[in-house]
Order: sequence, then structure tokens, then C-alpha cells
Amino acid sequence: MLAVRRNFPGLLDECAGLFWTDDNSNYAGVFLAAPLRGRVFFLDHDEPDDAPRFRSIESFCRSTLAAAEKDWSDMVTDYPRLTDPADIDGDEDRAVAIAYLRDLPAACSADAYAVFAYCALNLLPPRDFALALPLFDSTDMWGQERACKMIGLWRRAEAVPDLLRVARTGMSNGRVEAVRALQRIQTAEAKKAVKMLQT
Repeated sequence: MLAVRRNFPGLLDECAGLFWTDDNSNYAGVFLAAPLRGRVFFLDHDEPDDAPRFRSIESFCRSTLAAAEKDWSDMVTDYPRLTDPADIDGDEDRAVAIAYLRDLPAACSADAYAVFAYCALNLLPPRDFALALPLFDSTDMWGQERACKMIGLWRRAEAVPDLLRVARTGMSNGRVEAVRALQRIQTAEAKKAVKMLQT
């Protein structure tokens, strides 16, 4: 744990424990305290990120068994959420995501900002996509990039004008991911925006 904390400063939550490795410097861990208690995250040695990926260790184990012949990075995960829950009022993940987004301005360090943004975006249901749009104006390139990526994964056509703005004026990571998001959305408006960017 100490070596991992040294190699991933600012990423590994102090109330988290590692319980799995693929013996190639990739790890899975579990959050041991609220608000993420019980949820599982990955630490990929190429792109370390401790945002939650599974609702529980049990869910992680089921996915691991189902992906026995695949690479661990190809496992089906619970997060980021790509579908809306049936009961939005009793949705604990949504409540945690909203709390992270609310606290985002107070996350003063770059590492803290990215961690809060990634957690929020992984837990947020697609119907709340508008809550992610303020991240398009973030001065943190990773937060801007992740917000664009999620809007694209959610295929939110309503965000095409915002994505076009980021593709034109955002930071380098944000611009690239905004174009990818427009390509994923595939509506007539999104295709038109991509053509405009090409010219």
C-alpha cells in the first residue's frame, strides 16, 4: 500500500484498501468509508484513476469470472453509468455524485479536483447530464476531458452546441474528447458540427 501511495500521489483514498492485482502493476481496491463505502475502483498503471467502477466486491468478482478469458481492462463494469436507474429518488449513487459536484469548487488542488470530478461523473446517471456541463468550463484539463467523454458516452444530443464550443476553444484534451463525443452522438446536428470543425 505504501509503495502504491508513493507512486499514485493524490489518487489512492486514505480510506481505501487494495485487494487484487494482475501482477502487472494494476490493482483493484475497495473504499472502506462513506460516501463510497463498498464500491470498487481500479488503479491502472498507465492511467491511474480511483473513481468507482463496481458497486461492490461481489459485483467485481462476478465480472471477473465472466471475463475469465479477457484482459481485466475489458471487464464489464457498473460505472460509469450508461443507463438511468428505475427509481431516481432512492438513488444513492446519484446523491453521492451531486455532493461531489457541489464540493468541486472547494477541491483546491489539481489532484483533488480530478478525483472529485471523476467520481461524480462515474456515479451520475445520464438523465442528469446537465449537471456535468459546468465542467466544460473547468480550468482542469482532465475534468474537461472526462466531462466531454461522458456526454459522448451518454449520447446527449442536447449538449452538441456545448461540445462544439469546447472543440473550438477548450484545452487540448477537452478539444479532442469533444470531437470524439460529437462523433459518438451521430445526430444530424452532431455530424454538421464535426464537418464544421473539419473545415
